[in-house]
Amino acid sequence: MFARIRPLVLTMLAVFTITPALAASHREAPLIANDPTADITDFYFFRSWQDSDKAILIMNVIPSQEPGSGPNYFNFADDVLYEIHVDNNKNNIAANIVYQIRFKTEIRQPGNVFPLSYVALPPITALTGSGSEGLLLRQSYTVTEVRYGQRPRDLGTGVMYAVPSNVGPRTMPKYEELAAKGIYPLRNGGRIFAGQRDETFYIDLGGTFDTLNLHISPVLSDADDANDAIIVGAPGAGTADTFSGFNVNTIALEIPISELIGPNGNKVLGAYASTSRPKVSVIKKSGDRQNSSPVCSSGA
Repeated sequence: MFARIRPLVLTMLAVFTITPALAASHREAPLIANDPTADITDFYFFRSWQDSDKAILIMNVIPSQEPGSGPNYFNFADDVLYEIHVDNNKNNIAANIVYQIRFKTEIRQPGNVFPLSYVALPPITALTGSGSEGLLLRQSYTVTEVRYGQRPRDLGTGVMYAVPSNVGPRTMPKYEELAAKGIYPLRNGGRIFAGQRDETFYIDLGGTFDTLNLHISPVLSDADDANDAIIVGAPGAGTADTFSGFNVNTIALEIPISELIGPNGNKVLGAYASTSRPKVSVIKKSGDRQNSSPVCSSGA
């Protein structure tokens, strides 16, 4: 998608915009498949199972992450604006509240010399301070709340770090404990997490796009469905799960429902997630477009 710009009699003009597109995928949308850091795979919005006074909003990006894909692994993009939009007045326009998440990547010594993201010297057990020395690449982020008609509000309560990809037990011996340290409180009484998680979507993607050649044995019985030891895709075990064993990058917000309800106590809420990247067009004096970068955006 390219913007149409009238010729301007200037030596050079740079036009900056941020434009979201409306699509979400696990690589099946042709354009966004070329930009995985902006590719939203799924978006979830539900009441918390731990606290009924809170709501959970989850955006997943970067589909089909093979766990052993080093040495760069999977990171959020510094030039992508990750947003979750909420409609709380039932007008089907999710612009009443917008949560904006922006990332910043830090290359720590000796990562500026060796092309590695993570090393076990010593093993990585923390996101900051002692135990974080092996994080040669580390990402911090900010969370901004934008309410319609009001000034933006920084929701951060300190420096927040994204949880890195799970490299393995030698480098990150207690990964789930490390991941738990990536849950941060917010000024509005909520919490946030950003980092790698197991892919939650269940589908026979290969069979679906092999002209619906689904690999389906009998559908799971209630007893089999309750048995976590069943190997998905095995004979009699139901549909093959293409994403089993793969990861995604997750941004999860836990927000008090009191912060989300709309005018007159309206509790009927809608939401979607989007990603967007600044687009730059450079026009030469003749009016010919010299360089135009495409929008790399998606929404769910």
